This record gives sequence, structure tokens and C-alpha cells, in this order.
Amino acid sequence: MRTYGTTEWEKNLRTWLSSVETLKARHARQRIMARIPLTLATGEKIDLSPGGQNVLIKEIIEQFCPRFTPGGKPIYIGDTDTKWAYFDEAALARLGAPSRSTWQDA
Repeated sequence: MRTYGTTEWEKNLRTWLSSVETLKARHARQRIMARIPLTLATGEKIDLSPGGQNVLIKEIIEQFCPRFTPGGKPIYIGDTDTKWAYFDEAALARLGAPSRSTWQDA
């Protein structure tokens, strides 16, 4: 800060910025750590964003479905960060439903 307004400012600022974690990086790291890990019956793992209904989605997929829909599997799991966190288009086609491209932007 002492060099602000001098010819040394830019060099010192670059040096300092390269030596500290930026706020953006810190928040990104916290978001990654706070993600909700979800394991499907197939063993496939996805991470859901924290908060909202995603805690409930995790419990439904991991606890409710095995008890009350044995052998069932999700076709779509939405997330606030990643709308298509999980999507099995082949399973949807086997059910005779239109492809994702016909309704994804609806």
C-alpha cells in the first residue's frame, strides 16, 4: 500500500496478488467442499449444489427409492447449478418419451 501512486505499485500489486488466495478462489473452494455427494444405485456418483431441495433429493435417491422402488432408477436429477446433473436419455426413450432436445428448453 505504501507504493500506491508510484511506479512500483503495479509490480508490487502483482507480486502480492500472486502470493495470496483470491476471494473468488476461496469461495469456489468453499462451494466445492459444501457440495452434496450423491451415489446412485449403479454406483455412479454425482455432486449436487448445497442448499435448497438437494438434501431432500439425496435422501430420496439413497434412502426412499431402495426401500419403496426396489430396482428402480432415476432418469433425471436436476440441480440448481447443473440443470442436467444426471440424465439417462436412453431410459427415457425406452419409455417412449420424446428426446430431451424437444423439451429441455421448455
